[in-house]
Amino acid sequence: MLFCNCSFQYDFLGELIMLDRNKFQIEREQFLEAFCEKITSILGLEMNAKFNETRFYRFTDIAFELANFGTMDNFLGFNEFDLVAFVETMETMLPTVANNMNIEEEYPTLTTAVSCLGLYSSLYIVEDEYVANYCEITHEAVAAVLGVKVSTLKNMVSLKSLAAMNNHELRQYLESQERFKPFKQYDSVSLDAPLDLSSVRTCSALIYAIEQRAIKYNLVDTLETVYSKTGVNADSDSNIKFIALFSLYGDIARKIGSFLGKLNLDLPSLIVAVENVAHEMNSALANSSSLENYLRPSEQSGDRDTLEATAKPNVFQKPNISFTADNLGDYLKVEYDFSTHPDDRSKNKKLFALKKGSLSIAIERTKTPSIWVTHNMAKRLNSSDFEITWYESSEDGVGRHSGLHTYKEFHTAAIAKVKVKSFDHAERLISQLL
Repeated sequence: MLFCNCSFQYDFLGELIMLDRNKFQIEREQFLEAFCEKITSILGLEMNAKFNETRFYRFTDIAFELANFGTMDNFLGFNEFDLVAFVETMETMLPTVANNMNIEEEYPTLTTAVSCLGLYSSLYIVEDEYVANYCEITHEAVAAVLGVKVSTLKNMVSLKSLAAMNNHELRQYLESQERFKPFKQYDSVSLDAPLDLSSVRTCSALIYAIEQRAIKYNLVDTLETVYSKTGVNADSDSNIKFIALFSLYGDIARKIGSFLGKLNLDLPSLIVAVENVAHEMNSALANSSSLENYLRPSEQSGDRDTLEATAKPNVFQKPNISFTADNLGDYLKVEYDFSTHPDDRSKNKKLFALKKGSLSIAIERTKTPSIWVTHNMAKRLNSSDFEITWYESSEDGVGRHSGLHTYKEFHTAAIAKVKVKSFDHAERLISQLL
């Protein structure tokens, strides 16, 4: 099982400070990279295409939230058997990857989160006691959910007596401790905050969220009208509803977009969800960039303009769209026909990559977006137009953004980082690169 010191932080008074989100995300990316790129390559395997990263991120997100708050969002969706299998697997894989002589990295925050997930699963989540027992509750896990070190736990209770407790007795002990965070379930769909849909990958989950938000915001009649105009019944299959909502253009699409805009959905995550579902359906029916257009319909009028908008939506109606890295990425997809880079895992919080023909670019999510290109490509740029930072080639990829290691063009090659300040600035950049 997992044997490590907990990675909670404490102030000088010894008060609990929760797991650090940034450290957790960094360790998660490091583990994923080590497992997918180093471990499998040592074995001579190509597992990236088969490894379900979505499930990995979903379960680790659940683990992190439980560790910090004792809460779990049911909307994330999980199967209790899969949850137990994940914990059991991670309990083996984390120390295996960490102790590999080719890696030698530690993942204390990620390990702590997984330990907490195992404990809460055993005591509160999994109803089948036989299945729950697959998640062994260690002293490290008990210490983690109490927010103390194992050495401190030894002063609080006899480890021998703790090991002798059954699940009922252990629940009683934990719930008697002031530091323990009671287990609570909720459904984020019912909350007033903008709904994050980034973890959604199935039609049923996305349609469920949309229909539940329609109920919450008294828009059921509007939704039924939308379904009716697209020839869909309220009891139709969720796949059919998805196609009806996200595969149309023109006036109907704008009306659908207006409806979606009233549901208090997080737009970037909605775009991700549509792309995820479309990918799972092996379909080209959904297009994240057209969704931007639906939620921001053109103010131009006239038959000719309408026809042009229908044929090719004018997605980025500058300056109505804020200039961010993600919007820049969508802009390049729409206006210049870039596509997601084949090496992009779509989960790197720091950067992502696009590709068009022989041109690959990586976009860093900074306040002023930075674009990474190869040295040879950067030579095409007018130095008076751009702020360029040059990086020499590196045998091991050291000395550049760690997220670039995912992409073969940027891992070890000589590269350059270019600051891009606006959509117009991006147009100038792409025109020179192409």
